[in-house]
Amino acid sequence: MLIGREKEQKRLLMAESSERSEFVAVFGRRRVGKTFLIRETFKDRFCFYHTGLANAGMSRQLTEFKKTLCKYGNKKYRVPKDWYDAFDLLADVIAEAKTRKKIVFLDELPWMDTAKSGFVSALEHFWNGWASARDDIVLGNVNPL
Repeated sequence: MLIGREKEQKRLLMAESSERSEFVAVFGRRRVGKTFLIRETFKDRFCFYHTGLANAGMSRQLTEFKKTLCKYGNKKYRVPKDWYDAFDLLADVIAEAKTRKKIVFLDELPWMDTAKSGFVSALEHFWNGWASARDDIVLGNVNPL
């Protein structure tokens, strides 16, 4: 149960009910309940929810991303060769989702952005080149300050 987070929940729900796709960033100190806020607000309405791994290289990050794709895509996915490939596969999962609004959250995003991984560039390309052109996506990330 959330207490005292009505304002934050209202903002998140506004993104969900928007007539366009929205990119939401949730920032705050560690251990203040950012992830709990997201999970309690959207409950079982996620189209995709993935958490990066602490102290893991790009190969391991992509392997875990593949496992999450399989969980939400209900089919076997290969390990993406890079983050551009990973976001292309994510676009397939989103396109197959039956819900009106596709809620996609990436938790611990800085952990996924390993050295020379191209993660931020691939995320930007995914959002600017595909997701923002639609009207049915809430793409969010949870980051510590």
